[in-house]
Amino acid sequence: MIAADDGIRTTVATVHEIQVVFDSPYDSPDQGIVNRRLFDMESETYTNKGGNPGTQKLPGSAAATTGTDVDHIPYGRGRADIRLAQAGDGELYVLSKADGMIRRLLAPPAPNILSITASNGTVSLTWRSIPSHIYRVQYKDSLKDAAWSSVSGDVTAGAQTASKALIPVVGSTRFYRILGL
Repeated sequence: MIAADDGIRTTVATVHEIQVVFDSPYDSPDQGIVNRRLFDMESETYTNKGGNPGTQKLPGSAAATTGTDVDHIPYGRGRADIRLAQAGDGELYVLSKADGMIRRLLAPPAPNILSITASNGTVSLTWRSIPSHIYRVQYKDSLKDAAWSSVSGDVTAGAQTASKALIPVVGSTRFYRILGL
């Protein structure tokens, strides 16, 4: 929740949903890193530790948790009673009461370039990605250049890797990087 800082004490703050990328230890077959709501992560852990088998519901039942979120995903009724904490070294943690877990929040994995291949006059870049996240390819012709130039057409990842095919500039050296948007 981000405070409504308008000086009026009755103004209700806007609630924002926290989504994370998560590699569940419970999915089979392994789906890899996927977007998840903290509520869903906690519900899955709670269920797999023996809580309310087969229903995947957390303790508690509140009208506020019925309906759907901004992406029209149904809420599962129940509370994902969490606390956010910051350690002395600046690390962020989520403490959840229903499943008894403490989770460290990390930055999403960097979109490291896995391969660059050239074939039939086309250069293809492939990098690590998070499904449904958007990436932008940028380049420099010289590492001495001050600014990076963007390649047109951002890429929405559909899997654990994403790629983009480029037509290279003949006789030129290019340096590439991938930005997560």
